[in-house]
Amino acid sequence: MTDGMSSSVTVDLEGLRKELAEAGAEEILWELVETFAADAPFRMEAIDSALQSGSGRQIRSAAHAYKSSAGTMKARDLAALLLDLEQAGNERDFARALALQPPIREAHERALEFLSNAPRPGRGDA
Repeated sequence: MTDGMSSSVTVDLEGLRKELAEAGAEEILWELVETFAADAPFRMEAIDSALQSGSGRQIRSAAHAYKSSAGTMKARDLAALLLDLEQAGNERDFARALALQPPIREAHERALEFLSNAPRPGRGDA
């Protein structure tokens, strides 16, 4: 894990690219990025709704789903916060879950901003 958030990479896009290249699937990188960027706002809405519900099961489920997506995308700060939220939901620790909402939203927004500003190669018919 990295120390200071300002110096850390929000999304390890190069690490994801390398993993995909090793699997012979580097050409799907930007498709994954676009899918994540399109889906992430819905995942964040699900987190917000789950937190409003006060249901540990819903919190755990929403956090788990977004954590999996963020982990695949290598949005490590976001995934770590979502793991904490998933555990808080599992433990029905609603105070901790609610306290995680602002940093999760911040990490979510940073990840989306990072991906929207990431340099992309010319788009072709992939």
